[in-house]
Amino acid sequence: GGGKLCPNKCGKISMDEIFPDAATRREVLNLNAYCPNHHQGCQWIGLLRDLEKHVENCQLAQVKLGADARSKPDPHQPEMAHHFASSSPAKQVKSLPKLSPSAPAEAPVQVQDITTSICQQLQAFQIPSEPDADSKYNVNANSQDTSSVDPRLKHLEKKYNQLEKHFESNIGKLKTEMERLKLLSKSNSNSASPDYNLCYTGDFVWNIINFDLHLSDARSNLRNAMYSQPFYSGIPGYKLCLRINLDGVNTRSRNYLSMYIHLMQGDYDDIMEWPFNRRIKVAIMDRNPDRSQRRNIAEVLTPQSNIAALQHPTECKSPQGYGFAKFVSISRLFSRYYLADNKLTIRVQVLS
Repeated sequence: GGGKLCPNKCGKISMDEIFPDAATRREVLNLNAYCPNHHQGCQWIGLLRDLEKHVENCQLAQVKLGADARSKPDPHQPEMAHHFASSSPAKQVKSLPKLSPSAPAEAPVQVQDITTSICQQLQAFQIPSEPDADSKYNVNANSQDTSSVDPRLKHLEKKYNQLEKHFESNIGKLKTEMERLKLLSKSNSNSASPDYNLCYTGDFVWNIINFDLHLSDARSNLRNAMYSQPFYSGIPGYKLCLRINLDGVNTRSRNYLSMYIHLMQGDYDDIMEWPFNRRIKVAIMDRNPDRSQRRNIAEVLTPQSNIAALQHPTECKSPQGYGFAKFVSISRLFSRYYLADNKLTIRVQVLS
C-alpha cells in the first residue's frame, strides 16, 4: 500500500525506510528517572533502564485492597503482596508487630499518654483468625465476585483506614505538645546557668564581614541598623549589645557610622545596681599586620544617671541606646587597615 506521510510533511516514507534507532534508545534508557512511588516517600533515582527492576522490589509499591478499593502505600507491602497472591484466601495474614507503649522515663505525661494511645491502637490491629472450612464466609479462590471477598480483607481495610485517621490526629497532638514543651523548657531553664555561646568577660569583639554589602544596603534604605550578639559585663553582670548604623541615624549624620550601646534584660538584673554606671570603651580596630603601626579609632562612654537608656530595661532590649551619632566617617574607614579583607572589627570593653 501507500506509504505514511512524514510528520514534517517532507513526503511519503515507506516501511522499508523505518528502523529501530539503537543509539537513541540507549540515550533514552540512560536518562535519570524517579520511582513511580516517590510521592509515597521512595527516594530512588536511577537510570530508566533500571526502573522496571526497581519497581518490582520497591518497598513502597501500592497494594490494592479489594477489587474496587483505592490504592494505599503500605510499609508491610511485601507481606501483603504475598497474601493477596496466595491461591487460597484462607491463608492467615500476618499481624502487625506489637509495639511497647512505654515511653522514656523523662517524657512528660502528655507525651506518654499520646504514645500509649497509638501503641494500643496498633495492638488492637489484629486480623480475624482463619474461618472454618464450612464457614459461610468460605469463598472460591477463583471467584471474580467482589461481594464474596474474604471478610477478613474488608476488616483489614477498615482497620487500616481507622489507624490512618488515628495516627494523623495523634501526630498533630504530638507536634503541638512538643512545641509547648519547648516553650516550657525554655521558661523553666535555670537562669543562673551561663549560656556559654555568649561573652561573659566584658571584653567583646564583633567582626562584620562583607562590609561593602551592608553599606550598600544601608545607603539603599534596605537595612541601616545592625545589632551585635548580646554579651555580659561579667558574672554576675549587665547584659548589653552594640548597635551600628552604617549611614547615620539622621540627615545630619549621613555618611557617618553611628554607634550605640543598648542595655538588655539579663540573668543577674535583680542583684545589679541601677541605673547602669559603668564606663564603656568602644574601638574600631586597625588590623595592620605591623602591630606598631596600628591606630585604632576609640572613644569612651561615660554614664549619666539621668539618661533613660541606662535605666533597668522593661523590654528584652531597651529601645533607647546611648553612644555617638558621628563615631567615624565612612570615608575614613576605607583608609589604613580598618576594612582589611572587607571586614570591620569593633571591640567593646566594659570598664569599672
